[in-house]
Amino acid sequence: MKTFKYLTVAALAATSLTLSSCDDKDDNKGGTDKPSIDDIIEDGFYISGEALPFTGVDVKGRMKAAINEADGQSARDGLFDIYITLQAGKTFSFTEVKGASTTTYGSAGEYKVNQDVSEEYAGDILKGDFAEGGSFTVGETNLYHVAIDKSTKKFVAVPVTQWCIIGDVSAAGWNDNDDINVLKGIYNDSKITYSKSGITLKEGGFKFRHSAAWKQTLLEAPGDIAEEAVKINTNFSGVAGALADNKFTFTNHAPGGDNATLTKDHRGVYTVSVTWELGKENFEVSIVRTGDADIADYPESMWLRGSGITGDDAGWGADYSIELSRVPGNAHLFWNVVYLHEGGGIKFDPTNEWNGDFGSNGDAPSEIEGGSEYGQGKSDIKIEGQTGYYVVSLNLKDEKIAVVNDVQIYLTGNDQTGTHGDISVDKLFTLEGDLFVSPDLKAGKVRMYAIAPYIDSWWQREFHITDNKIVHRIDDELDPAIATAGQKAYLNFRTGEAEIK
Repeated sequence: MKTFKYLTVAALAATSLTLSSCDDKDDNKGGTDKPSIDDIIEDGFYISGEALPFTGVDVKGRMKAAINEADGQSARDGLFDIYITLQAGKTFSFTEVKGASTTTYGSAGEYKVNQDVSEEYAGDILKGDFAEGGSFTVGETNLYHVAIDKSTKKFVAVPVTQWCIIGDVSAAGWNDNDDINVLKGIYNDSKITYSKSGITLKEGGFKFRHSAAWKQTLLEAPGDIAEEAVKINTNFSGVAGALADNKFTFTNHAPGGDNATLTKDHRGVYTVSVTWELGKENFEVSIVRTGDADIADYPESMWLRGSGITGDDAGWGADYSIELSRVPGNAHLFWNVVYLHEGGGIKFDPTNEWNGDFGSNGDAPSEIEGGSEYGQGKSDIKIEGQTGYYVVSLNLKDEKIAVVNDVQIYLTGNDQTGTHGDISVDKLFTLEGDLFVSPDLKAGKVRMYAIAPYIDSWWQREFHITDNKIVHRIDDELDPAIATAGQKAYLNFRTGEAEIK
């Protein structure tokens, strides 16, 4: 059952207080009127103080239950968050209302952190521990994403510097780009609209995230148990309804949820807005179509063919072709790790039936890090380097082809490295014959990625082992194989087979 009570500003001056009187006289101490319905307080955690647009405990400061991103987006008792404006140099605190009592929490070792953590906000945040009494302050006036975890007494306050519509739907893909998909706003303590006009959108999945971050850590995982970390989502998705009067409805806000989607019929130029308003639980999303868009169509698939694959002319046949992996969020990019023979030739075929095939433009290649880059044309690409493994990357938008013989594959993920996209020698696979062999694995999920030209984010070059096969990540995160401590991963890109043993 939900519990409600009337609280006055004077009552909240105490750290812990029991409210026992319910008659009209006590409810009107000092001659004040009874509080309005907006002053009725429900059990829960609240943020309040002079740093906020209101000072007392108010329904507009009630924090909502949050899910733990680190534990498979599961519910966590005592984890709460809220988006709220805070003024620099002024104090705020948390108040727990429970039954007929309140307890106020403040700093117990707060610290300002300039963090540089993969997938988290890169900049100054307020982070630390809380305890009964005291208060907090921030150094910059802004909208903040504030979270607390009751059981560990951890808190964090992250500035919301921007919002971004991110995903397959925009030319920026799954990256923030100020010129393409980043939404900016003007500060106001009770309502801020982050908006951008002229955004070209196409079919695909998308989310909204703030401050170029996917998540924010409150508590690091102890040892190798990633699920025991505490992290909140700094992104949300939902459902884009039917396009009516050139505008989408956007419902079912879900922090960390599955991608929202647009279809090919929705291609166009849009004004996209995300609005925060004091006291409202969810952001208001506006996606308004303002014009048509000329969007290039790229092939759904791409195969590599040629004598470079087998060392003889049999390689030009479809039986020996190698399918390249399309990059998530970037329909114009393809890549794979392939075994090629010195002196052989290769071309690309989007149908695997010699329809629309292409190679280089015949000009001498440019030297790039670890290999060569070719302009797109009709000529075969001759493999000049020695027989062995190569990374082949294809950029259809810029009509560029990269062939790199410095193949680097790394472990990644919370279970194996504690982070994502880290380039560390101790996480690098070594080549033993035809096999890439990992360092000793820790217990948990085995995730890995390669370095490849044209592809910005590590997860767009990620692959897993599923049913003893190498499986590239195409869109949503895959379900990787599980290792026990001390095992190793073995990858054979010639056969596509892999195992952990």
